Amino acid sequence: MNFLYVLLPVLIFGASFTGSIITSNGMAWYDTLHLPSFTPAGGIIGIVWTILFILLAIGMILIVRNGKKETTRLPLVVFGINILLNVLWTVLFFGIHEIGFAFFEALLLAFSVIVLMKVSWNTSRTATYLFLPYVLWVLFASYLTYSIWMLN
Repeated sequence: MNFLYVLLPVLIFGASFTGSIITSNGMAWYDTLHLPSFTPAGGIIGIVWTILFILLAIGMILIVRNGKKETTRLPLVVFGINILLNVLWTVLFFGIHEIGFAFFEALLLAFSVIVLMKVSWNTSRTATYLFLPYVLWVLFASYLTYSIWMLN
């Protein structure tokens, strides 16, 4: 069994767990913000992120399973950058309350998902399609972050 089959979900779970702790610690601040009317409920956001992280894990496992060492290296590097950017958004927004920086970082996060899709295409088209909801959600989250920034 390839160790990446275990490591990839562990990294995703770690990012999710870290993000949830930072988010929980920032909720008192978040509750003071003016939010746009299209802001999803917190429970919905949690469910969406859970689904997206499961799709990300499945997609990355497909890439590892279908690819050769030379074709999986770049997707794995982009995945690592993506996971770091994902956590960084939470730190910027909920941790240190820098909404403007969080918006620009969210755009970077969306770009990293697009790059992940591009570098995964030749190894696993199924994985690439599994990443589509992720990029759409991150683009929505970018717009939401921008809207919150403008309202506050």
